[in-house]
Amino acid sequence: MASPSCSVRVTSLAHGADFAVPSAGAPRRQQHGSTCHNHRKLSTAVVTVALWVGAKPKRSGFLRNGRTPTAPRASLVDERELDTDAAARLARSMGILDNISKEAHPGHRPGRFAGPGPEYDGMIHDPATGRWRLACREENGGSIGSTALARLTEADRVLVTTFEAEGGLCLTLSNAFKHADRLRAAARKLAEDETTGGIGGQDSSQIDDDASLADLHKALQATGLEVGIDVLKGSLPAERARLMFQAAELVEEREAVMRNVWSDIEFHGGEGSNAELVSQLEAQFASQLVRTAEEQIVRKRDAHNSNEDIRGANDVRERRAQCAVSHAERTTVSRERNDGIFDLALRDCSNAAELAQRLPENELTATLMQSRNLGVALDLVGVYLKNYEIDKAGLVIDRIVPLCRERGGVWLVKGLDKLSAVRMKQFRADDALTALKEIEQLVPFSPTEGWEFHDILYRNFAWCYSALGGTEKCLEYTRKSVEVKRDCGIPATWFDLWDMGKAHAQVGQKTGEREEMRVAFDLIGRAADLHRTAEPSDRIMLAKILSNLGEVAMAIGDSYYAANIRSDEQEFVRWYADALPALRESYELHVSSHG
Repeated sequence: MASPSCSVRVTSLAHGADFAVPSAGAPRRQQHGSTCHNHRKLSTAVVTVALWVGAKPKRSGFLRNGRTPTAPRASLVDERELDTDAAARLARSMGILDNISKEAHPGHRPGRFAGPGPEYDGMIHDPATGRWRLACREENGGSIGSTALARLTEADRVLVTTFEAEGGLCLTLSNAFKHADRLRAAARKLAEDETTGGIGGQDSSQIDDDASLADLHKALQATGLEVGIDVLKGSLPAERARLMFQAAELVEEREAVMRNVWSDIEFHGGEGSNAELVSQLEAQFASQLVRTAEEQIVRKRDAHNSNEDIRGANDVRERRAQCAVSHAERTTVSRERNDGIFDLALRDCSNAAELAQRLPENELTATLMQSRNLGVALDLVGVYLKNYEIDKAGLVIDRIVPLCRERGGVWLVKGLDKLSAVRMKQFRADDALTALKEIEQLVPFSPTEGWEFHDILYRNFAWCYSALGGTEKCLEYTRKSVEVKRDCGIPATWFDLWDMGKAHAQVGQKTGEREEMRVAFDLIGRAADLHRTAEPSDRIMLAKILSNLGEVAMAIGDSYYAANIRSDEQEFVRWYADALPALRESYELHVSSHG
């Protein structure tokens, strides 16, 4: 990873795992979750293929999860003439798949590329099962873990204990943004000390031992501002307080823009359990919105009574609030128009509903504009996508993308990333592609400087072109995803085999190259075998790979049946029979994963 800023951008991308309608994802982790319609689709496929094995079938549609592809929009899919030499196509792809890792795909772990943040403190993760548990007294420093339950509110305690396996403590927002909150508390204490004639006379050694200064040292190091540490030597409390407030803003923004804690939940608890968890996460966000709005009101009320030097310590936050007010004044949103976050996503949270009625539009926007609220809202979009709450995801993303655009930089990249994921779920692949193209233009570093980012970006491009019927462009970007890792010494994984197999299957069917489809079948089968050991806890992803494997086998069988050659009759029956085990296991995995 080239730089701290690069790592932030890398972890912002989070989807693009599915063949037709998908996660670092992802991976991102992958976009999956409660999928009732997948149960019906797979059960229908299993029954249909079972009947086909014993009787001549009607011709099926192609791959995309049982859907026949629609015609692409010519203005967005600039489809080049397909290379008629299937052997050359396959040779080029096989040439970059010469080194395959048996490990998990990069970024497929808690915390993704950056690793678990402080919000995971007190929890232990089991990679084999994908489950979490509270740390014992002997683990993680003793005071963290199960003993932390005593410090929680009743609502947080219920959330942690009920959903311990899904994340426990890291699901609560009281466990998030702790460093920023501690810095602000220390800054306020310094401000109070100055007004009472506190610690201005300490020497440098005493200052170095000060607990608040130690927190500030860590914050400045985490945000790449170590040079500010020297400024603190012999500084007055007011100056130090100002620096601590500003450092708190940077620490909070970094944690917020990198946040994917809720999006990374597996949601394997069954539909009822998943719905309850989503509801509790919404309640967490609603409580945070109310709390931060009230703090903002108090801060504005007390601003005129503050010491002028200390008042300047909050300049960053106040400028953002004013920016949000200006944004609200420029928009055409009126109070008569529903606000998606408050009127749908948080409609069951009475505190949030009351807040929406009490505050004017510009104050609501200023509240949402705060880093922690913007970051959690984006994280909540990932939750909705995994649980196929597409209406909620659409309303929330439409509300917050303009705020991300106002903030610019990494916020805009992450907002556009989530927007493209939502648009794909809404079957608006052309809009998703437009968002991805804007992201590509915003990236300030080359593929070799940030291979993680480009690996996911190229995969998402391939996903969009596949949905638009652009099979050649899909194959092109799938290769790019492999090549950008290869150029940086990173081997391909099961994910690359899967994507390459899907891309060649589509091209092979479009060009009538049956051998290319056979190679695609082998690639996807190998991807499934590697995934079983590389990421054994991700049953939903395995179900999707196996579903594609069965679909390719069905498509090969279709090609024999369509030829209507008597000698081919046993071949199409054999390929339909080969599809059955994969489709059946895929269906069973979906059912077992969702109770």
